[in-house]
Amino acid sequence: MLTEKSLPVFSSSIPVQVRPAVMDDSHALRAFWNPFNYETIDGQKMDMTLFQNRLESGAICLAAWRREQNIGMDWLFT
Repeated sequence: MLTEKSLPVFSSSIPVQVRPAVMDDSHALRAFWNPFNYETIDGQKMDMTLFQNRLESGAICLAAWRREQNIGMDWLFT
């Protein structure tokens, strides 16, 4: 059972914040996607239109941030 013991405490040597990404993060998100031509599993190119469509459909984009730089992301879908 996961609840039988206390969860371990982790500390990062790099100050990272994880929070949902929003449309106002567009500049940082583009900077993250563009260098490696980010595509979805079904071959769609990730861009702000797809990002907005996913948010409007109820998906949540969790993004990792170091200062103002997006350093990672993943999607939560129903």
